[in-house]
Amino acid sequence: MAALLDRLYPPGGPPRPTVIVVVSAHWEGPSPNVVETLATDHLLYDYHGFPPETYALRYDCPTNPALADSIATTLRATGFVAQVHRGPRGWDHGVFIPLAVMAPTASIPVVQVSLVGGLDAAAHLRLGEALAPLRAAGVLLLASGQSTHNLGALMGRGGGGGEDGAGAILPWASRFQAWLDDTVTGRAGEPPDGKQGGERNPAGDDTAAEIARRRAALVGWAAAPCARIAHPREEHLMPLLVAAGAAGGRRGEKLWGGWAAGHLSLASYVWR
Repeated sequence: MAALLDRLYPPGGPPRPTVIVVVSAHWEGPSPNVVETLATDHLLYDYHGFPPETYALRYDCPTNPALADSIATTLRATGFVAQVHRGPRGWDHGVFIPLAVMAPTASIPVVQVSLVGGLDAAAHLRLGEALAPLRAAGVLLLASGQSTHNLGALMGRGGGGGEDGAGAILPWASRFQAWLDDTVTGRAGEPPDGKQGGERNPAGDDTAAEIARRRAALVGWAAAPCARIAHPREEHLMPLLVAAGAAGGRRGEKLWGGWAAGHLSLASYVWR
């Protein structure tokens, strides 16, 4: 992750982003169909029981209140109940932890967009579609969630297993990850071909029928193998749907994989 910006914006390639807009799994709209935007100057330590130094972390990035207002206006025009958050909320750890690794100088302005209240899958594809024009304006849309997220399983295993510990990857996690890889990087609805993703797919490579199948698969994610074990609650999957929606349902590229604790996927995808 530390090399992510260099990988996405190599010398001679596209210019680096002027703003990063983050959709984090750790902020939801307060009621169905509600989306909020945020421009702030402090952090929200929305975790418990960690070492004292984790509550002294800083990420003093600039922000862009005008863009937060503009996004809310755009979202209202596309059918969402959208508002700029005016309360004391700061950047949650779904924002400042990945940014501290990938953009440690904190020099790029940041704006946050919440998940859609109610966590409807189709609404998150629509949210991505509404945010899509930002990509042409030099904005990096960062979807911060996780491909598998079952903390109950983590407690049950005592934190062990998987690639960073003793033991194998749990079958349910592997099955859901294989489905997600195939849906995002291949042709949705076809059996996984054993690849781990990562092939670059040109923008015109998908037919309208393939895009429709992919969108239907993402909206119907709960029917995927072991879906409700991988995501007992879907908030950590919804950011990926926002990213897919912003890309128009096209195939993505898998940047990296890997596992923690035998079932927490570290998979990351990009739509160029």
